[in-house]
Amino acid sequence: MYEKLLSPAKVGPWELSSRVVMPPLTRNRADDECVQNANAPIYYGQRNTAGLVICEATQISPDATGYPRTPGIWTAKQTARWKEVVDAIHVRCSRQGRVEYERIVSRAARERVVAATAGQLVGAFIADD
Repeated sequence: MYEKLLSPAKVGPWELSSRVVMPPLTRNRADDECVQNANAPIYYGQRNTAGLVICEATQISPDATGYPRTPGIWTAKQTARWKEVVDAIHVRCSRQGRVEYERIVSRAARERVVAATAGQLVGAFIADD
């Protein structure tokens, strides 16, 4: 029964090692400087055998912070911790990406978005309005 779950799958352009997708589960655990906590690389590293690992939303500036204790990526300290997380995942995996929600991100900010790929999200996208 679980053989299909653990078998490789192609999702759009991505070849996944399995059909297991790990959602973001570390919400609100960053410190008061928006630095991901020390357990995040361990947490994500333990899950790096999933077909796809989705990390939580990451604020790109203090002005983009939607709620407290969420990780940012605008300081050297924040970036260093995220590098630890990415390295822990990439021990086995190799894809990165991002999604921005146009109702939240201003048009000017969207024009400056930098991503690992030029691909666009296809299909339904559900968000709080």
